[in-house]
Amino acid sequence: MKSWNAGHNSSNLCYRHHTVTSQSRDRLDSWFSAVLLISVLKFSILTSQI
Repeated sequence: MKSWNAGHNSSNLCYRHHTVTSQSRDRLDSWFSAVLLISVLKFSILTSQI
């Protein structure tokens, strides 16, 4: 029973770590797309001024 409990705790830790990393990856993706959007907007403004 003790070994099953230890295995359950480790899998729970692994699951928690996975959810945290996926959340940070989502944040990074949204940050990257925001930077890309700003770059495209700046580029279109620059090209329209020429």
